[in-house]
Amino acid sequence: MSNYLERRGEPPPDIEQRMTRRQAVEVRGGSGQRKIGGRAATFGHPSEPLPGPYGALFIEQFAPSFFNKSRGDGWPGVTARFMHRDDMILGATRSGTLQLAVDAVGLDYEVSLPESRSDIYELVSRGDIGESSFSFVIVSADGDTWEYDNGMPLRTLLSGKLIDVAPVTQGQYSGNTSVGLRSLARFMDAPEQDVTDAALAGELRRFFTRTDRQRTFPPKPVYDSESRRIRRTAQLRQLEVLAMRWPGEKPLTPHQQAVERMRDKTIHQKVVETYGMQDEWRYGQ
Repeated sequence: MSNYLERRGEPPPDIEQRMTRRQAVEVRGGSGQRKIGGRAATFGHPSEPLPGPYGALFIEQFAPSFFNKSRGDGWPGVTARFMHRDDMILGATRSGTLQLAVDAVGLDYEVSLPESRSDIYELVSRGDIGESSFSFVIVSADGDTWEYDNGMPLRTLLSGKLIDVAPVTQGQYSGNTSVGLRSLARFMDAPEQDVTDAALAGELRRFFTRTDRQRTFPPKPVYDSESRRIRRTAQLRQLEVLAMRWPGEKPLTPHQQAVERMRDKTIHQKVVETYGMQDEWRYGQ
């Protein structure tokens, strides 16, 4: 596929391959029908941790919506190829020799083999070929999403374009980590090199604790050991103004009295005036 695109002068897309061992490939049809088929993809089953240079990087799962776009378009240009090889085409949707179906479990395929591929039929019937794989590309920015689950980044693939299905002798993940890491960089709006470096260091978790992607709370006061002054950020001072929580057993300080005088003002006015207050507060004076 990539060689074909390069010959046309087009950049090769980020093609990814995934495999399944569950009901992967089997002989179908009656006698005289050279049909094989199986399960190319399953939904909602997290994969094994995808390996990186120094350990597992992330896990993946496919959402039931993943093939909706390709199915709605009529599965354009999808082929069945042994081992994903261009010179080993088994069938195609355009000719009707490849049939695809999506159910609650995943993606099922069935292909009528040409006479020249009777060896593939024999290998499947003998059990020498027992796994399936499929190739796809993510074509939109919202084609996948990320979260942190059970101590591992989890990539959920929501929508993609199916390229081919393939009976294979051994399932493989081709180009998965590099494409996945680029996807994570886009999702987190982070430089790709930063994500790659974090993956090599086993520190992808830090991208899932960014403050701009979660609810933020006022920081805890930092105490100065010498003067016992409490340093507070502008955000915390705003919240104190709006909450009006002051210790009743002590007389109000001049700053606290100023806050009390703002009690009848609008929230906008309170926020504006709070920015003009000092950065350091002293209680009990």
